[in-house]
Amino acid sequence: MAQIKQIFSNKASLKLHPLVAEPTFSTLIPIPDGDYLPSYQINTELWDATEWGSLVEWLKSHPEVETTFHCFCGTQKVADDAWDFVYSRFEIMEAAGGIVENKQNQLLLIFRKGHWDLPKGKLDSGETIDQCALREVEEETGVHSLEIQDFLDITYHIYPLKGDWILKESYWYKMSTSFVGALQPQLEEEITQVVWVEKSQWKAHASEMYPLIRELLSVRY
Repeated sequence: MAQIKQIFSNKASLKLHPLVAEPTFSTLIPIPDGDYLPSYQINTELWDATEWGSLVEWLKSHPEVETTFHCFCGTQKVADDAWDFVYSRFEIMEAAGGIVENKQNQLLLIFRKGHWDLPKGKLDSGETIDQCALREVEEETGVHSLEIQDFLDITYHIYPLKGDWILKESYWYKMSTSFVGALQPQLEEEITQVVWVEKSQWKAHASEMYPLIRELLSVRY
């Protein structure tokens, strides 16, 4: 099965497809400045490190441009090699979180730094990824009695931190809970709200979500 991977830089992203490009697809290097399209389809089958490096640098410098670069690599091997190159350009941070449902079929959302989000956080030394996911959800929201139902996905997000560029590799789990108590936002993590929303109503908050979170939810609800 073909593996498609995507890296987000806030609103901008690149998506690696192990597929052959259509003849009309652009090579698009250098990337033009100005009015950006919602997406670009690029033939990257013959790209070298210089061209991939240019695209990575563009993502770093344009995180608030909401566009996706669909990179058609021709084969799975070329896509894997491109992924390895991009991945090697960052310091890796592992994290985990959850899409949590309660007994009333509601979803758990947090509001942090001006955006609706899902609870997640960095892996601590000595814990497993699933332990991290459960701990972070409880710490950020006050919800306990959590149970992991299924592993969902891994997402990738780049951002600067103290002079370095981080690639956060986040593992996501579907969780359930019987918790009915008061929600408690973790203020020290700049979380100001924690709410339950009807599963059919999460899109009312979508305009204040980063594309990564919107995509994670939209393929499931």
